[in-house]
Amino acid sequence: SGAPSADEFFAMVCQLSARPLSVMHMIKHKARGLQDYVTALSKLGFPVYDATEADSQVLLSACAKEVRPKVYVWQLAAVSDFTRVCGPSAPPSPDPIPPTPSRSPSPVPEPQCTRSHKGPKCETDAE
Repeated sequence: SGAPSADEFFAMVCQLSARPLSVMHMIKHKARGLQDYVTALSKLGFPVYDATEADSQVLLSACAKEVRPKVYVWQLAAVSDFTRVCGPSAPPSPDPIPPTPSRSPSPVPEPQCTRSHKGPKCETDAE
């Protein structure tokens, strides 16, 4: 990521996502689905890379511009604009993290009565 620390990495992610999240927050009462968010972000010039219905994610593309040797500033940009926005020497952007495949939830075990422990009501004194 080019960030010297985890704190700076998360600060960078928050800075990159602040404006798109603000747009999403403004339309949340009117949005009927993920596509409404994609449309709003695209109309305002945000580089929507992909959207995944399975986990309701909108992925934006970003590239890193080297501002000093080995110091990068990440900027939202369409993949086709990476060279123009971040320069020809910009390192390739990492692939977006693929969404986690949806899994069937693990079965929840039935609560059991355990002597001298708070829990489900026991049916008999022997329990």
